Amino acid sequence: MLSLRALVDTKTIWKKFEAKIAGAASALQPRPDKAVGDLEESEDKELEYFNYAQIEQVVSAERIPDVLNFLNSQPVKIATNQEQLDQLSQALETADYTEHPIFRHPHLPYLALNLYIKGGINRQQISTILEIQQTKAYGKLTCHRIIDPETKKLTSAARWYLLPYLRRTNFLLHLDDNQVNTFRELVAAAPLSEQVFYTIPVPALHAGRFRDFLVSHNTICLHRSVGNDQLVFLSFSAKNARLIARCGVDNMAAHVAVLGKKTVEHMQIGMQQDVRLADVDFPGVVNTAIHHDFEPEECGNLNVTSHDLFHAEVNSITPRSYRHALLRMADIALRFAREYGLKGCAARWDNLDQDLRYFLYSHAFDPGKVYGEADFCRHLDYGSGGEILRQSCAHLFNATKLTRTTNTHNGFTHLGVLVMIDMHRNFDVWCELGINPNRLTGSYKELFEQVRQVFFEIKDDTSAVQILKFQATVKMSDPSDRRACFDLIDASDLGKVKPGIKSKHRVGFLRLEFSPALNLESLDNLMALAKEYANGLDGKVCQKAFLGAIDALQKLNARVQEQEPHSSLNLFAPREKVSVSHLSESYQKSLETYKDNYNHTRSFAILRLLYQRSHLYTCLKKPEEIGLISQVRQYFFWAM
Repeated sequence: MLSLRALVDTKTIWKKFEAKIAGAASALQPRPDKAVGDLEESEDKELEYFNYAQIEQVVSAERIPDVLNFLNSQPVKIATNQEQLDQLSQALETADYTEHPIFRHPHLPYLALNLYIKGGINRQQISTILEIQQTKAYGKLTCHRIIDPETKKLTSAARWYLLPYLRRTNFLLHLDDNQVNTFRELVAAAPLSEQVFYTIPVPALHAGRFRDFLVSHNTICLHRSVGNDQLVFLSFSAKNARLIARCGVDNMAAHVAVLGKKTVEHMQIGMQQDVRLADVDFPGVVNTAIHHDFEPEECGNLNVTSHDLFHAEVNSITPRSYRHALLRMADIALRFAREYGLKGCAARWDNLDQDLRYFLYSHAFDPGKVYGEADFCRHLDYGSGGEILRQSCAHLFNATKLTRTTNTHNGFTHLGVLVMIDMHRNFDVWCELGINPNRLTGSYKELFEQVRQVFFEIKDDTSAVQILKFQATVKMSDPSDRRACFDLIDASDLGKVKPGIKSKHRVGFLRLEFSPALNLESLDNLMALAKEYANGLDGKVCQKAFLGAIDALQKLNARVQEQEPHSSLNLFAPREKVSVSHLSESYQKSLETYKDNYNHTRSFAILRLLYQRSHLYTCLKKPEEIGLISQVRQYFFWAM
């Protein structure tokens, strides 16, 4: 017999589990847009549409959120034959879904739904009945008890079929002896009809690409028994008991069924409450149309529900703090997309879906351990594969190869910049999530530190300007050059124009398309921006001198290019018959005039930046000219 202590513990654990579902239900309890009276009458007189308008008369107040969340505003029918409802209630007490004729009745789903709505069975029970109903289409179903009602131990069938499945290494990893015992006690505390597993002969499942996808990715979650000819399924309560036993009730993501189509918003609300929503069939209700770009006819309901369970396993085996950190990244991606006219983006969905399997493949997850930032960074690197990915699965870096030893990358995404800015702006929030940005490792630390250098200079700008300025920062190590470039961007009308945006679904990162005139690699563009900047300078003399210096430098560059188009010119070689004083005369005069009339440090920095990007400076920087640099400094670097 179970000890009194075990009973108390299991009741507490199941209460915590129900609290997860209640949290999601409270946040999402939609009612149908279409009035019940507008629905056509059912052809079968023993079936009627559930009347949402009268839900308060049928459902107790504390259960209304749960019922509305499960029904998901779908127009559903319920069976009203009281005799059949009584038969189903009695049959569920036998914990056998095969022998009693009520389980073969065509109205079984409608009867079960009526019982659930009225409180005769709970949400896990209705979910199990519906999943069993859809599983019958794939082969002869045999139901087995998990717990012997007399001894409270595992039945012989459970020891033969189920125990090897629980102990063996799979996606969720094996359960040890203590975890198997926890599983047993949790199942024993569930309703009798939930203390079951069932088997069917290995079916063809569903032909086509979707089945191949599931099998090839080893994500089908229908595990063959020791005889290798039976697939083993658990009731919903038993599935969640397994997640709790392995991952802990606080860390686990509950596997919870919801009728009908589920939007990205539905999935996000669920994940925020540590609930992974699942599809399950109900007559007349249309489920989510596409899974992994596969059409409905390619999927099959058994495959889809099983794949949802796989995601619950992946989420459960991931530290909770990491899941919620990814949810924050998803929010940042959504705000970024909407700011530029998109309803959503792949980067947002991937951070919600969280198909990151590092803790599955590493065989390292321990619900009693506190995981830090180093594991979080490795978790992002590995993504959905057993090897480090070609891109961060959170889409913080471009699609480049990451190496296991150096954890380096070739480029950041715009989303990556915005996430790191958010880490600086909301540092305490990230720490509360369990991620201290100061402790990031590898590429993530590098990007965070790069943003730190300019955070206070860009924190109040729009997303586009923040990204543009950060790109300039990466290319300009000198603070005065960086500040000069920022001044040019701020003064430009182009910097105020909303850029275009591209969302590459398969790659997943968002990329802003700036105006070509904001290409900061181009000297011509920098000069054009500098002329815009001149409009904001005080005094006509100052403006004239500043523009005169720019004009002089343009002429010098044109002369250099004209004399030697391929920029192999030695400006100071005798054969060129050109002296440095002659080349720099106009520019020197403009600078001297500027210095005498307006001492403006930022303007000096801009003129210096333009000069350093000029063809003249490029030639002077050649090794053979290094001896002349000191001579040139007197003309051009006096402003430093």
